[in-house]
Amino acid sequence: MIVVTDTTYVSMVWFAAWQNTDWLAILYKNSPLEQNWHLADRFRYYDPADPDNDAFSGKDCKSGYSATFKGAEEVARTHLRHVGVMLLQVNQGEELHEVAFETVGPEAFTAILAKQSWAEARPAERGQP
Repeated sequence: MIVVTDTTYVSMVWFAAWQNTDWLAILYKNSPLEQNWHLADRFRYYDPADPDNDAFSGKDCKSGYSATFKGAEEVARTHLRHVGVMLLQVNQGEELHEVAFETVGPEAFTAILAKQSWAEARPAERGQP
């Protein structure tokens, strides 16, 4: 999805899940002073043969998308919230998780992400972001 660097400002993260699928979206800027907002999102389609649903097994399928746009942070958040709600309604999902990060840098991002019940994070392997 993205590599959070020392200058990356992460505004918000959304997560939703429904039968055999989940969606993760991140709204960010490469630096707090940048004019453009970036969206990175991905769909993860679970491997039905993997009862443990291991996010790192390599057995599931993922598709990722990105966009860049200008505008106010709250406007971008509102539009992405609507996307998440629509995805849940169409797919009969149960809950849209929204986490306001409003932080700069990987340490702050990781600390907040690690507290989320839906997050499946593992430390990056040596030499990889």
